[in-house]
Amino acid sequence: MWRGLNARQQAFLLAVVEARLPAGDGGWMLFSLDPAPDGPAGATILDGLRVAGWSTRGARSTLRALLERDLVTMQFGLVRLLDGRLAHRTRARALPFGHETAAAARGAAGEEDPFADGRNMCWVLEGFGADDRLHSVVELTRDQFLAIRDVFDLSADEWMIVGDHPLPLAARSRLQQVVASARFEAGVDYFLGARQDFRPAPEPS
Repeated sequence: MWRGLNARQQAFLLAVVEARLPAGDGGWMLFSLDPAPDGPAGATILDGLRVAGWSTRGARSTLRALLERDLVTMQFGLVRLLDGRLAHRTRARALPFGHETAAAARGAAGEEDPFADGRNMCWVLEGFGADDRLHSVVELTRDQFLAIRDVFDLSADEWMIVGDHPLPLAARSRLQQVVASARFEAGVDYFLGARQDFRPAPEPS
């Protein structure tokens, strides 16, 4: 199951499983509050993911992908903040299969890295609208990403680090030259992230 998750889904699952925040009834962990309360960041799981460099755009969609795989469960509601404002509250809880999947991933962490030098990885261009819904998904090969990675403010190694990178507006035409299937809509934000890909390489013709 772990290998079937993209890098963003893996990060979100581990964040829920490893959360050490005060739990509510039944082990519910506070995932997010919208609007966020005043005060220092780090009060919710989503705050921690943001600090780690993950985009919060489409967070609910990512959680739902984990829910559909029986890895986590979610709960939504309204709460009143200390300043009197009402906030949308999302709580999450890892299910037994989620804990098992995370534990198996940790056990494999000490093995030889199968992703060194960008092996066994591909990159996914995702577009999210103002409603935080996923509007489009386009896969890039390693060679296609290498052809455009200089448009990102990343070092020679950072492009292989698990992350979710906003696609600069100036890079759209360049990417379309490399990936013919890429299409861009007005009002949609695009992000490029890595995921595992263990499909065998095509046989040389």
